[in-house]
Amino acid sequence: MSWLAPFYLAGLLAVAAPIVFHLWRRTPRGRRVFSTLMFLRPSPPRMTRLSKIEHWALLCLRALALLLIALAFARPIWRIPATTPIAADDGEFLAILVDTSASMQRDGVWSSAMAKLRERVGALPKSVIPAFFTYDDRFVPKMSFAEVADLEANARGPLLLERSQGLMPTSRGSRLGEALVRTAQALQEAQAGRALPRPQRIWLISDLQMGSDLSALRAFDWPADIPVEWIAPTAKSPSNAGLQLVASSLDASDSRMRIRVTNDLASSMQQFTLHWGDSSTDDPPLLTVLVPPGQGRVMALPNPPSPELGRSVILRGDDQPFDNLLWLPRRTPRPCQVLFVGDDAADDPSGQRFYLERALTTNPQYRVTMLGPQSAPAAGPPDLVVATKLPQEPGLRELLGRHPRVVLSPPNAEAATALWESVAGEQRTFEEARVRDYALWTEIDFESAWFAPFAEAQFADFSGIHFWKHRKWSGDLPDGARALVQFDDGDPAIVEWHRDARRSWVFLSGWQPADSQLARSTKFVPLLWRILEHAMGDRPAVSSASVGEALPIPMDAATAVIKKPDASSQSWIAEAKESVIAEEPGLYEVQAGADVLTLAVNLPPEESRTDPLSPEQLEAYGVKWSSKARVPSAAPAAEQLRQQQLIELEHQQQLWRWAIVAAIGLLVLESVLAGWRQSTVLSASSVET
Repeated sequence: MSWLAPFYLAGLLAVAAPIVFHLWRRTPRGRRVFSTLMFLRPSPPRMTRLSKIEHWALLCLRALALLLIALAFARPIWRIPATTPIAADDGEFLAILVDTSASMQRDGVWSSAMAKLRERVGALPKSVIPAFFTYDDRFVPKMSFAEVADLEANARGPLLLERSQGLMPTSRGSRLGEALVRTAQALQEAQAGRALPRPQRIWLISDLQMGSDLSALRAFDWPADIPVEWIAPTAKSPSNAGLQLVASSLDASDSRMRIRVTNDLASSMQQFTLHWGDSSTDDPPLLTVLVPPGQGRVMALPNPPSPELGRSVILRGDDQPFDNLLWLPRRTPRPCQVLFVGDDAADDPSGQRFYLERALTTNPQYRVTMLGPQSAPAAGPPDLVVATKLPQEPGLRELLGRHPRVVLSPPNAEAATALWESVAGEQRTFEEARVRDYALWTEIDFESAWFAPFAEAQFADFSGIHFWKHRKWSGDLPDGARALVQFDDGDPAIVEWHRDARRSWVFLSGWQPADSQLARSTKFVPLLWRILEHAMGDRPAVSSASVGEALPIPMDAATAVIKKPDASSQSWIAEAKESVIAEEPGLYEVQAGADVLTLAVNLPPEESRTDPLSPEQLEAYGVKWSSKARVPSAAPAAEQLRQQQLIELEHQQQLWRWAIVAAIGLLVLESVLAGWRQSTVLSASSVET
């Protein structure tokens, strides 16, 4: 018999308590009143040598119950031969991490990596417990420690090689830092709960290129007892040049596509040619570019001769072709129509139409058609209606009452009253506010769709725009309306009103010079473009993406169909809240209703940076390079191991539970016996009386 908590055996001294109470003489229960005792003080009985124990059975039951409770707290254990040896075994945990990112597609790299994997796994001792993981921009467990722990030693290596069959590099990026962190965590989980941790290490099979993402290592304290051995595959040629798309301003007058050609530092070539992707090898080059090793060049492509020919561009003269094809986004402007309803002339600088037409001009993303009150829409209803005065034509009045996107900017209170009644179908009185000097915009809702682009601190200051006069509502705002902006006197400045699928916005101070300085401020053009984009459904501004990224889909789309480069299609539903990930480079078509968006998906540009990463850069994050396994520093000493074995043995036996049950049984028996004796004494007292 042994004890897990022997200090609780001091509780055995509590056995003396019932003995003392049994020897203590109590005042007799029966009371007899005598007149001669009124002059005496009551005195409790004292313990004397002549005191005797009268109730031996009760004393034994109470003492034995306290004894069992004390023994239960001491956690008794019956010792048996230990099944866990004190000495460590010869096995180890080995985590094999293989890079499957796009840079592993270089000529000779993947075949070299797989050959070294098979050679190393074939020479592993049978006592080694391996796990197999791959990574690109995702961490993929192929074979975990828990899966092979119970397998026979002869079956572990063949199973790992079987899992590596058919494995090929993907077109995704390389998140090396995250992969190393999750591999180290897998080793720590495998060691958890073991009395004697095994030695452990990591095999990293990767080209360890400069484009690898190491950001996850910054927030991770790398364990000193997890060494990493780098197994480097060899490429047939260290030279590599790549193509990347350069983002250009949508408002630039030069709408030509711009690309960047980069050349690795170890490259032996510096002259390359560019060709359209669909052209033959006999066609003359599109451009000839000279890029010295370790540098890059940005150039503008000429306009393609046809839309079918200008879908991609290819780089020739490079030893590594995996990143030489670049898909180009289609820069087809999206047609949109804006209808202006009012009396302002298009060339009158004192009216609102003058500034509206000059702010919303055609660019590479939108082809804007500005319509006047007398113009008929070219195709279907306009995308946005801007009204400053109630029209006389019944057709335009009906259009204002049913169009889903209307902006009202009345120049006076009378026009505001008439426009609101036509749009909302209810009467509301407006009046001119009294403005002293000027008013300012305050309480701007930067979470709204209009002002979200201005939420950054460098764009959020509207205090330089003065408003000379404005209209005000009579009473509270109607149901379904909210103020996006307020004036500094508390009156609403821009009110958004919605009913069902219709939305209308009311500017209570116009942008013409007579009302404010808004049209002549730097905020006016981006604000009007944000209004138009929001009215047209917030189509994604980007037209290109990288493999592994989610495809952009219009924000107001409920459903969409994505056509992939392999001609397959995938449906997307907004309610599912799941993104569609681009798995391969090429052209994707996103069709949401009548809107079709063509996206160019290419390799992540970091994968073209194939210069080797210095191991010292990983050492700066605490990674330890070594080919020898290490035992975790938290491995217990022999005495700690014995204590852990005793704890496990006590947890299995749980003798303390039986001691508690026995103590409870004794206390119940004691209560029954004490009650029986009490009833016997009371019966005897009543008979004597």
